[in-house]
Formats: sequence, structure tokens, C-alpha cells
Amino acid sequence: MGVTLFSMLHNRKYPFDSDDSKTMLKQMYKYPAHLKSRLKKNLMKNKEAVHLFEIMLNPNEKERATANDILQCGWLKCQAAKT
Repeated sequence: MGVTLFSMLHNRKYPFDSDDSKTMLKQMYKYPAHLKSRLKKNLMKNKEAVHLFEIMLNPNEKERATANDILQCGWLKCQAAKT
């Protein structure tokens, strides 16, 4: 879900993106600094949005957000209310 949301908000770009698997793994190991460098500037202004991406795209599946965690995000609730 995190990659899909990231792609939707970033014109189909991916949070960890490379044709070379070693490079992509290096990007993942540099999480969250690499992820923050890829977020659009308008999203970086919102701490809740940044936190949502961090917990959704955490490479460690044990630390990654659950569906309930995602649904509780204030930024996501605010975006849903706008539609």
C-alpha cells in the first residue's frame, strides 16, 4: 500500500527505484533518509504525512504499519474528508 500511495502522489515514481538490485538495496538501507529525499516538498511540510510514509515503507516488516495504523493517520483522514 505504501508504494502505491507514494506512486499516486509522485506521478508514478517509486520510493526505492533503480534498475540495479544492489543500488535499490542500498537505498532501502539508507531508509528513512533516502525516502525523505524522494518526498515532494509539499508533503515534507506535513509531519503526519512524512510519518505515514515512513511507517508504510519501512523495509523491516516487523516495524511496518498495519492497516489499522494507516487508517488512524490524521493526514490520511484529512485527505479523505476533502473528497
